[in-house]
Amino acid sequence: MSYKTRLTGFFSCFACGIVISVLSIFLMSLGNIVGFAIFYTLGNIVAMSSTLFLMGPKKQCGMMWKKDRAVATSVYLVTMILTLVIGIATNKKLACIILLVIQSLAATWYSLSYIPFARQAVTACCKESTGVSV
Repeated sequence: MSYKTRLTGFFSCFACGIVISVLSIFLMSLGNIVGFAIFYTLGNIVAMSSTLFLMGPKKQCGMMWKKDRAVATSVYLVTMILTLVIGIATNKKLACIILLVIQSLAATWYSLSYIPFARQAVTACCKESTGVSV
């Protein structure tokens, strides 16, 4: 694929994932926890799949499990599965919201690993704002 085609695929797939995730939050506000769990998980999978256009599946999978990303990848995938299971099996709104927050934090931490020194900057800001000495 050409670079332009890969970028188009990336942005299209990512945008679709975001739209699906936003729709899931709307479903939750209506009290449809099962719909939320399914659509939120699907939205995350679609958004995460967008990077396959940039790197290809083999390289993406290899990079996801590198030492500095393995924990964030694991937490992200486990919380996606738990959101789906808890949403469908128990219909617990609060549990799904907690998993949504953890999932979002894991995805953010994972994404920051691709930006040089981003994790260090975020960690330093958090330590400074909480008063913890560096």
